Amino acid sequence: MVALNAETQEMTVELADSGALEALHAAIVRQWPEHRKVIDRNLDACSERARRHAAETAELIARIAGRHMDRLVEGYRWMCGMMQEEELFFQRENRYRRTSFEEAYREVYARPEIMGPYMDGLLVSQAVWSSHIRALEFFIQTFLAGRRPGGRYLEIGPGHGLLLYFAARGGAPVEGWDVSDDSLRHSGECVARLDVANAVRLVRRNLFDDLPQEKFDDIVLSEVLEHLEFPAKALEILRELLSPSGRLFINAPVNSPTIDHISLFRTPEEIVSLAENSRLKVIDMLVAPAAGYTEERARRLNSAMSCSLIVQRADL
Repeated sequence: MVALNAETQEMTVELADSGALEALHAAIVRQWPEHRKVIDRNLDACSERARRHAAETAELIARIAGRHMDRLVEGYRWMCGMMQEEELFFQRENRYRRTSFEEAYREVYARPEIMGPYMDGLLVSQAVWSSHIRALEFFIQTFLAGRRPGGRYLEIGPGHGLLLYFAARGGAPVEGWDVSDDSLRHSGECVARLDVANAVRLVRRNLFDDLPQEKFDDIVLSEVLEHLEFPAKALEILRELLSPSGRLFINAPVNSPTIDHISLFRTPEEIVSLAENSRLKVIDMLVAPAAGYTEERARRLNSAMSCSLIVQRADL
C-alpha cells in the first residue's frame, strides 16, 4: 500500500459530510420506496471512510444533475430494472446477451432513448452501490495517491467524468479518449459542471486504431474491459502506452450482465490472468462484491463483483 501524498491527504480532509448522500437517498426513496432496504444494505457494507467518499460523490452528482435530479433517479430505477432482466437471461443461458461491439452499438449505443437513462443511472450508482463506492475509494486513496507529480495521465472511456474530476481537481492536466462523439460530449458537460474542464483534454480516438507514440505515466481503464470483444488486445496496447515506470488502473466486473457487456469474466482471477498474460504485473488489488454481499457469499453464488487492479509493465 502506498503512502498518501500531500494532495491525497488534502482530499481526505475535505471529504463531504453526509448531507448530500442523505438527499440523494431520499430522492431515490421518494420515487421507489421499496428500494430503501437495498440502499441501506449497500451502505452497511462500506467502511466509514468509504461512506465519506460516497457523500462527496453524492455532492458531485448533485452538481452534475442541477435541477434534474429526478431525471437521474428515474434513469437509475430504469437501469436497475433492465439489469434484473439481464440477470434472468444470464441465469438461464449462462452467458451475456450480446457478444459483439456491433450488436451493442446498434442496440444500445446508437439509441439515445436508452443511453440517456443508462448514463444517468450509472452516475447515481457511484454513490449507492457498495461495489462502486469501494472501487472509487480504492481509485482515489491508492491509485491517485501514487501518482507522480507532473506525470502524464490518460483515461480510456471516461463516461460520467468522475474519475477525470478526481484526477484533475488539483490542477494537473489529464486526457480522456473515447470512440464516441456523444460520449465525449457527455463527459465534457460533466467535467464542465464540476469546474475542471480547463484541465481536461478530450480526444475522439479508437484504442485499436493507429496510436501516437506518446507514453503515459498513469492510465485508467474503468468499466471498459467488459465492453470489448478483444480485452486482451486492449491490455497489450495499453501496456505499450505506459511509460517504463507507469501504472495502469483496471476496473472490471465479474458475473455482471447488462445490455452492453460483451466479455464475461467469471472470477477476479480471470481478470488477473488476463493482465498477467498481457505482460502486466499486479501491484495492488481490490475485490468489491455487489449488493452489499461479502466476498465469500458473492463467490459462492457467482454473484457480481467489481475487481480493481493496479498493474505495471512486467518486463521492466
